[in-house]
This record gives sequence, C-alpha cells and structure tokens, in this order.
Amino acid sequence: MSVDSRIVAALAPFGYNVANTVSYAKGKTYFAFNYETVPADFGDDAPQHERYLIQIHFFCPLNVNITSTKRSVKQMLYASGFTWPSTEDASDSDGRHIVFECEVSEGVDFDGDA
Repeated sequence: MSVDSRIVAALAPFGYNVANTVSYAKGKTYFAFNYETVPADFGDDAPQHERYLIQIHFFCPLNVNITSTKRSVKQMLYASGFTWPSTEDASDSDGRHIVFECEVSEGVDFDGDA
C-alpha cells in the first residue's frame, strides 16, 4: 500500500475528503496532505529506505470544536504506522487550519520487485 493510500485510509473514518494537495476552501471541512522524502540507511552507497516527512492539514470553520478531532487524528495516524504527530495551529480569521507532522519510512525498491 502506498503512503498516499495509507494516509487516506487512516483518515477515512472521519468522513471528510482527503487529498494529496494543499489548498484552502473557505467554510469547508477536509484534510489535505503533502510530503517530501529523504534517503536513509545507506549501505553499499545506496539508500535502503526513504523517510517520508508528512504534513497533514485539517481545515474547518472557526466555529467547529476540534479538541477531540485533533486527539483522534493523532491516534489514527499512529495506529496506521506513522510516528506520533506533532501539531501546529496555523488558523487565521478565515478558518481553522491544524497542521499534523509525522513520518514513515519505506524500503527502497531498486529491482522493481516490491
């Protein structure tokens, strides 16, 4: 299962749209995510794993109580094999924007056998 699929599956129980893109739609409640990769665990001059540095953005209106959602998102991501997320509140007067940051790693496939 790809990292994208794992993120979508982890967040699907919330019932909101989940997409690999970050854009702000005022008044909507949804998840968006992005990531970058970093090679890791070098052996024989080649990376054996890639670390995915993931940001998951939760957008919703200002009047939504998000306390339990924040806790549940962390638990669901962790239960799906991601590191325990850190959070940052990037909200503004247009709406809530909570950023969850976590990591996961995957083996590098050099032979196309994975």
